Amino acid sequence: MTEVNSLGMHVRRRPAEERGTILWVHGLGESGLCFEQAASHPSLSCWLQLTPDLPGYGKSERPAAPLSLEGFADVLAEGLRHWEASPAVVIGHSMGGVIGLLLCERHPELVRAFVNIEGNVSSGDCTYSGIAAAQSSEGFRRQGFERLQRQVSTRAEADPAQTSYLRSLRSAWPEAFHANSRQLVEASQAGDVASRLRVARKRIPLLFVAGSPGGVCPETLQRLAEFEIATRIVFPSGHWPFLDRPQEFAGLLDGFLSTLPGA
Repeated sequence: MTEVNSLGMHVRRRPAEERGTILWVHGLGESGLCFEQAASHPSLSCWLQLTPDLPGYGKSERPAAPLSLEGFADVLAEGLRHWEASPAVVIGHSMGGVIGLLLCERHPELVRAFVNIEGNVSSGDCTYSGIAAAQSSEGFRRQGFERLQRQVSTRAEADPAQTSYLRSLRSAWPEAFHANSRQLVEASQAGDVASRLRVARKRIPLLFVAGSPGGVCPETLQRLAEFEIATRIVFPSGHWPFLDRPQEFAGLLDGFLSTLPGA
């Protein structure tokens, strides 16, 4: 079932409450559609699952101005309160991993656990965001966004996950994509994401899931190890391990969720 809440977010709901709530947070240019296969796995049938399209993406409304990554975290927090669905297990992919971390930091009372899938940690993780951020806002809106879609379309010929990405990308708001790309690059260049993850894991269960060999860059894996962040590698996989290796991903996610108190 779907709904559009008072915040203008299009939200997909899979009703069940026995084990708690899962909030899926998609990445740059994506929509919640990317999680449809993962969310429908039988191992998650006892969880209430919320899969929103962030404002400016998918079927959600376009705000007057693009939201910042912090703004996304605050809107999701307001949504969790509105849905009376907290504390939730937050599962964020790519940009959603950065937003999930911000949700942990800004609204810790709403987060029960955090699964970060391929979230940006270092500059080498800025693939499409780096391409967009290197352009002016006007240039990206006029030509850059279309060129990017052509690049994704070419890669999709050999990569089904890119085909899924392209479907969502076509409905993304170019202004939001560009603004969020610059914020992602800045966050990745700051060099403090891994240390912030370590702070978060002292309060809640936290897991980082990486694809290999086509996932996060070697520097990110090194930083995660340096800051003792529990990391699971899905192999062989790229940036979308839940699409590339759905059964392996479902198994490791179920294993993590089974360790949570009360689950």
